[in-house]
Amino acid sequence: MMTAEDRRAELLLNAPGRQRNWYEVEDILKWERCKQRMEDRLHARRRERQAKTAPPPATSGNGWRIVTNPKTPHEALEQLARQIINASFHEAPLLSEWRFRWGDLAGLAGPLPVVGLCVPSAKLILVDEARVLDGAGNRRELLEILAHEITHALMPLGESHGANFKKTLKSVSDVILADDTKGVPAAAPVSREIPTGRTFAGRRVEWAGAGEWEFR
Repeated sequence: MMTAEDRRAELLLNAPGRQRNWYEVEDILKWERCKQRMEDRLHARRRERQAKTAPPPATSGNGWRIVTNPKTPHEALEQLARQIINASFHEAPLLSEWRFRWGDLAGLAGPLPVVGLCVPSAKLILVDEARVLDGAGNRRELLEILAHEITHALMPLGESHGANFKKTLKSVSDVILADDTKGVPAAAPVSREIPTGRTFAGRRVEWAGAGEWEFR
């Protein structure tokens, strides 16, 4: 950050066409300080207005809702998601305003059951509780779902499943799935293990004898 002395020296030495005198420099500095104070006050007032008028966080939407009393606490899912972000991006402060919740995604239309959903407008990531915890899923599937939806949240709107998305998802998956018995503790127990023969291919997770899931 530039100090007042550095700024004063810059104004003295970099005047266009001629060198400024001390009085001109002081006038410019006073004007800049006044401008900064006004901007700070405006930003503070804007933040106060936004805090007063901000609606409560969304709990439901078109085809989805947050589960009110999940079998595994929302906090456990949130903790696991934060650990994935920290491990994958070296503890960079990413998605700090986002929520991670167990949800009911049965209302989402599509050819496949939806198990994960990213809602950018609500800064919310949902994992379908019934289909993941009660269905044919295990902790590795939960990590894959979170990795997929976290990657969506980090992408610009409209990125969908393009090259940048696939590259970022691969980086996240390589970190958290290299040895998922270390570093990232389980946040949600599941009922049974997936049968052998499962393959992971972008939007779909397929495995022998257990149907398919869809990510959004």
